[in-house]
Amino acid sequence: NGSRAQDAEQRPWTRTLKELKEHVANCTKTSKNTVTVATPVGAVLNASSRKLQGDVSERLTSCLVKKKSLDGVLEIRSRGPTQTWTHTTVPTVPSDTASQRTLRRRSVALETNCQLISGSVVGAVVQQAATLRRMDSDERKALLIDAGVLPRTPSAGSTLALKADLHMPWHQLRKLKVWLKDFGVHLESERKMRMQLDEHMPFNIVAELVPFSSSGSIQLRPMVTIPDVVGTVHHYLDQLEATRQLYWHDGAIPMNEVWVKVGGDHGGNSFKFSFQIVNVARPNAIRNIIPLVLFAAKDSAANLATALQPLASEIVKLQSTVWRDKALKVLLYGDYELQTTLYGLSGSSGVHPCLHCAITRSAMQQRGSAAEQRSLESLRSDNSAFVAAGGRLADAKRFHNSIRPPLLPIDLDSVIIPVLHLDLGIFSWLFDALSRDCQSLDAALAATGVAVGTDSASYVANAAKHQHRNAKLADLQRESAVASNLQQQLEWLAIHGNNLTPPQVEAATQGIQSQMQQNSRIRAQLQAETEKLTEELNVRGSGVHGPCESSLDMVLQDNNVCRQRYHGGAFIGNHVHKALQPAVISSLSQAPLAVVTQVERASPQPLIDNARTISKRYNDLLSQFAKCRRRYSSCSQMSAEDIQAFESDVTEFMATARKEVIERNMGNVTPKLHLLETHLSDFLARFRVGLGLLAEQGGESLHAEFNNLMARHGGIVNDLQRLRTAVKCHLSATLPHQVTLVPQRIQRKRKAG
Repeated sequence: NGSRAQDAEQRPWTRTLKELKEHVANCTKTSKNTVTVATPVGAVLNASSRKLQGDVSERLTSCLVKKKSLDGVLEIRSRGPTQTWTHTTVPTVPSDTASQRTLRRRSVALETNCQLISGSVVGAVVQQAATLRRMDSDERKALLIDAGVLPRTPSAGSTLALKADLHMPWHQLRKLKVWLKDFGVHLESERKMRMQLDEHMPFNIVAELVPFSSSGSIQLRPMVTIPDVVGTVHHYLDQLEATRQLYWHDGAIPMNEVWVKVGGDHGGNSFKFSFQIVNVARPNAIRNIIPLVLFAAKDSAANLATALQPLASEIVKLQSTVWRDKALKVLLYGDYELQTTLYGLSGSSGVHPCLHCAITRSAMQQRGSAAEQRSLESLRSDNSAFVAAGGRLADAKRFHNSIRPPLLPIDLDSVIIPVLHLDLGIFSWLFDALSRDCQSLDAALAATGVAVGTDSASYVANAAKHQHRNAKLADLQRESAVASNLQQQLEWLAIHGNNLTPPQVEAATQGIQSQMQQNSRIRAQLQAETEKLTEELNVRGSGVHGPCESSLDMVLQDNNVCRQRYHGGAFIGNHVHKALQPAVISSLSQAPLAVVTQVERASPQPLIDNARTISKRYNDLLSQFAKCRRRYSSCSQMSAEDIQAFESDVTEFMATARKEVIERNMGNVTPKLHLLETHLSDFLARFRVGLGLLAEQGGESLHAEFNNLMARHGGIVNDLQRLRTAVKCHLSATLPHQVTLVPQRIQRKRKAG
């Protein structure tokens, strides 16, 4: 026992637990100089207290690791194989949310551990390959794709979106698939893509040959239709809601309504009737235009009746249906000529040219002329009376020029005033008036002997002939419109004269043929007189332009405002926006004054004053019209104050136009000016939104799209099958779930100048 007590004094780790705890407490006390008394290693290793192990052993281990580790690696020799410990910091953030710098640091740690475990760098590569082989094939493929080692495999939907966005036929997609396979990119099978396309396009597409009037005879022409209009509209609305693309334009559209535009336009040898859902961010985009009827013939009244009469009942159903507790409001868009044809009027050249009221052309010239408002019922009533009276076109003015029944059951209050053609018509009207004033200014310059590029006497004579020739061309254009109307009515009787008795059809046909013969003689005489004047002017298709008139075209060219080579030198819709900018208006109106003041010899003061008056006149007119246009062509919601301000601007513009143009016999009030003055404010008050949201340029852009599609599918010999394939290709590009898969293009920055 004595030896044990002596040994216990020499070996403190053999003391009792209570004594050991007191000893540890004394050893861990620090002095004011923060000197820590060391604890024997044996006491720590043999201690049974967890507190002692937690407090002391961790500091002991940390001290040993820091002193013996080399580059974060600690080798410990034991009775078995040498153990290697590495330093790994406990992460505070997971790798999926860590920064790139942290990810790189963790990758280095993983590489170090892998090399230590594998024994060498080569062994680490072998070990990583073995780790990849242990994974499931799908998991391994996803890992390699995320790492950027393997390219991403496009899904069937993404490939279909690529095909539709690039207008690629199936045979070109097969070639692309072969090319991409060489680069390790594998596309989905064509069978799977076709199945998915049919799944997302459940509506039926009907293609058939239909008798249409073409080149004065009845011919079988291809036509593609989607008969189920209601189901198609609801299908697109469901997909738009599923992809979160529905948009009410910040309250411009009531939250309990969905607006659907239907309408069409002729171009590229075919007529296209489509619908657009307005409740999207870009309602006039090409990917939001879904064609319902497409036929390869002119848009005459008879052809439109053949194609659109089956859709009338579907439109009635569409107007009465409700989608997700929201009412569907159906609107009609299109140019003014199409609108008058769809509602059975003889056109803008008739005595009663307005679609919305029964005003006469002569009454249009006076401000505030009252007229009866038209409606579907009044149009049907006038047409019934016209048919009962024998259906002679000479009597059309007695029945408000309603010579055919309306084709579509859409009320006139829902007919969108064609803003694009309104801009074109009114700006062309102002530009023509400015050109005529410049012609008179050029004639005055020539009469004073100022150089105009030719001798004065011949210029004055040629200018007079030129004006006379323009008048004859206007008469010829008017008679050509009458001939077109007569031909359309004759075709109508031949195809859709079922509501008339045989004697009535025969009498109406004879009357139309007699009028066509008379019209043909008038047109032949006008054509001969025009050609004679053209030969005398020694020009072909153009007139004699003096320096003032020529300066207008130079200003337009300098500002990239182009006029069409054909169609009477008409303007392009987008270029009207450029021409109505303040800087262009100033240059255009100042052009004749600059010519007069910069000629070779000094001009007389009265001539300079006249030029200054013309410049101020058209600067005011163009500026006032530009102000009106900015108000009605917006896409935002319009308050009562906005509409009142618009009415005030229109009143000011029309007062100036009557004083400076109409009363000077430089022009008349056209149907488009009448729409601006009388009916546009009522439309804005009904819908409380600018016409930019409801414009018809979306339907106009469909022509270029189908020209491209028809060219891409030119390998299909059958015209009917080719047209159906083009329609299906365009429809696949309009599916909302595929529109979301198309990557956003980066707009290229244009260089200044």
